[in-house]
Amino acid sequence: MKNLTLFVAAIALLFIASCKKKDNSKHGIEGKWEMVLVTGGIGGVRLSGPDLPYTQSYTFDKGTFTWVFDAKARTGKYTLGKDRLGSGTEIDVVSLGGGVDYQYSFRHDTLVLNAYDLTDIMYEWYVRR
Repeated sequence: MKNLTLFVAAIALLFIASCKKKDNSKHGIEGKWEMVLVTGGIGGVRLSGPDLPYTQSYTFDKGTFTWVFDAKARTGKYTLGKDRLGSGTEIDVVSLGGGVDYQYSFRHDTLVLNAYDLTDIMYEWYVRR
């Protein structure tokens, strides 16, 4: 019985020692994101690939963002937070400098941004690169 207890303790110790701290960065907003799809609008627009009227990417890194729009870069600070819609539902908000706020969410491995004006008209879809 003593050998069984020592064996179980040794296995448990090996299991605990082999566990790595979970890396949440690949699931969070940090990283480089490139726009691949725009959906929504009054006419139900759905643009992707060569139909996109411009190229756009965001890189989020520890409170600093770089936004590249048609090869012109802008950098600034960002904050993450939550806000309440009129219904009381909390949404995730990324605030970029200058009062620009976007609601953000993840769908599978895709970052979805929409202008935070409570209309949910246009969505921009980004994939991590």
